[in-house]
Amino acid sequence: ATRAGARRVLGDIKGAVEDCDTALRLRPRYALAFGNRGAAKHAFGDYEAAELDLNEAIQIDPQYATALANRGVVRRMRGKHDQALRDLDRALAIDATNSRALAIDA
Repeated sequence: ATRAGARRVLGDIKGAVEDCDTALRLRPRYALAFGNRGAAKHAFGDYEAAELDLNEAIQIDPQYATALANRGVVRRMRGKHDQALRDLDRALAIDATNSRALAIDA
């Protein structure tokens, strides 16, 4: 768990993004910070920016199943259904118990 994640769950999307920005200034190739910032931007409805952050997270850590699942959700929201399904399938290949990939709730 991270403070950014907690802030996002509590609805403080701006605070979550700020925490991730700070983490990325300290550690520019931090996949978790990109993943959390992407999730926060998704929650804010900024799907394009969310996808860009999730792309970075996955580039840094190709086995980051949660980022793949979240990018799949974002891509579905953006009408990229084939790409979304590929991401969700990859997430499940890495972690067959990834509930986000199994049942999209967005």
